[in-house]
Amino acid sequence: MEIGTDVYPGVRFDGTIDNIAAKADDAHTYPVEIIAPNSAKNPLKAGMFARVTFKSIAPTEALTIPRIALIGSIKDARVFVVRANIASVCTVVIGRQSAEFLEVASGLVEGDTVVTSGQNNLADQSPVQIVNRQK
Repeated sequence: MEIGTDVYPGVRFDGTIDNIAAKADDAHTYPVEIIAPNSAKNPLKAGMFARVTFKSIAPTEALTIPRIALIGSIKDARVFVVRANIASVCTVVIGRQSAEFLEVASGLVEGDTVVTSGQNNLADQSPVQIVNRQK
């Protein structure tokens, strides 16, 4: 991993993860302890803020949907998928999550058309007309 601070712009430190807490704090974050060599020229001190970039985490591709497309909860995730102008309820398994997007671990394939607006007014096997297709 690579560590940078605002105190030393352009200076990068290498570090390794020593410990990840087993329990999250009240903000649902997991404290992480990182070991980094210290130097006399650019000393790191307790309480300094730093930005950490993990080199070992390779970028991955994933099928995602907007969070607003979800019907129900994450544990019982469903979406409406449109095929041949018919909206069908489809059960999906959700993986990683962000504020706006949900990773679909299974249940959809690339190219499926997912309803993101008006799904509260739909029933399974409803005929639909797509008026605003987004990719």
